[in-house]
Amino acid sequence: MKKRILILIILGLLVVTATVSAQTTPVSPTPGALTILPTATIDPFPTQAPPDSRLDFCRAPVLNGFAPYFVRPGDRLADLLRSRDNLTITQIASLNCLDDPNSLPVGAVIWLPESAIISSSGEVSSTQTAAPRIIALTADDETIANQVGTTIRWEATGEAAYFYSCPADANAPCTRPPFAPSVGLTDAVTVRDFQYAGPARFRLEVVAGDEAVTQDITLNVVCAQQWLAPLNGTLCPQEAARAIFGAWQAFENGVMFWFSDSDQIWVMTADDHRVRIFNDIYESQPDPDDIPPDGLFTPTMGFGQIWLLLGGADSDIGWGIVPSRGLDILRQRAGRVSFTTYIQGPDAIVYAVTIVPGTDIALWQQVTESS
Repeated sequence: MKKRILILIILGLLVVTATVSAQTTPVSPTPGALTILPTATIDPFPTQAPPDSRLDFCRAPVLNGFAPYFVRPGDRLADLLRSRDNLTITQIASLNCLDDPNSLPVGAVIWLPESAIISSSGEVSSTQTAAPRIIALTADDETIANQVGTTIRWEATGEAAYFYSCPADANAPCTRPPFAPSVGLTDAVTVRDFQYAGPARFRLEVVAGDEAVTQDITLNVVCAQQWLAPLNGTLCPQEAARAIFGAWQAFENGVMFWFSDSDQIWVMTADDHRVRIFNDIYESQPDPDDIPPDGLFTPTMGFGQIWLLLGGADSDIGWGIVPSRGLDILRQRAGRVSFTTYIQGPDAIVYAVTIVPGTDIALWQQVTESS
């Protein structure tokens, strides 16, 4: 009996040993068989994208009082900012990180002041259920100065009305912007502060159920002031040219200006297009006594003192080719934030002068011939 039990114990140990050996011996994969790889571990804290600093200065999306606007084909920032004379196109472009305010990316979202979205003083009617119909759509004046504007009035029937700007081209498509506010069915809105001359198109859309009718009205905008110099495009000047009493003299290689409001003398040499600015502190100084060649002139007063300071007859501006003369000089900035100023001297000659504050950059170019 004991012998039989001992045999059974030995057999049991052999079975256990064989089983353990089978579990610990590596199994070679069968050629062509699918090999299961370990499951990848998912990092619960993925690497964050590097911080984007644009929001530090492109603040429009997070500013109070700004609303999203989807750019439509033909939209111009200047048209979308009508009646917003406290904000410039450049400021809104910067707040939205726009590369070019005149080339808006179609379909993109930009953020505009809520008050820039055309709205009206009338109340929206929610009780009328008549088929949509536009009874009248008129403007007090259809030819207007850009800074004056006009009032557009309408009368319609339906459930809701929308009034919005369209591309100036009458053949360009015009769809209602998302988030456009409703206006009254009988209502009026004043549009003003146009940045550009030319046609300005607006659309009234009236809806009832699935039906909608539209009607356009186009205004002819003219600039309230004129530019002293030709300008590429139809942008209107924001201010009229200002008359400043001063003096002017043409030289062999440039011109000099004196301005009474700043008491400065500008020396503008032609070969390098450079502008040098001097304070006029020479009122009591004697005039130069250099004798000029025939047909040329020795500058006098402040012009003469600066001329001597620059080297006199050997200066880079040369002799005067006409005597100095006093006159009203017209000045006009080339834009609200432009570094360039237009200056009109005698005979309607206009110079474009670009001065960058805080630097030594001061350059000029004559842009019109004498009249």
